[in-house]
Amino acid sequence: DSSKKFFGARVKELRENRGIKQEQLAELVGMESRHVSRIETGKSFTTIENIVKISKALNVELPSLFEIRHKNDKTELIKEINTYLNSNPFAL
Repeated sequence: DSSKKFFGARVKELRENRGIKQEQLAELVGMESRHVSRIETGKSFTTIENIVKISKALNVELPSLFEIRHKNDKTELIKEINTYLNSNPFAL
């Protein structure tokens, strides 16, 4: 499901931007680091309670966990689209 992948990618992006490791985020949120990994890769989703904890741990407003509009740099967007299309030959 693409919504899980977008959410997971956003969590990973915010986490990395703050210099937090997966293990650290897992500890802050109170979950196993492998569950954080599964969320970030879009293989799993989590409860609303954990989503709230993640937003607090990353020091972001809850809605920003679901934003993808922040990608305003055209070059970065093109690069991400090309990467996605190259890794998903049946995407079109």
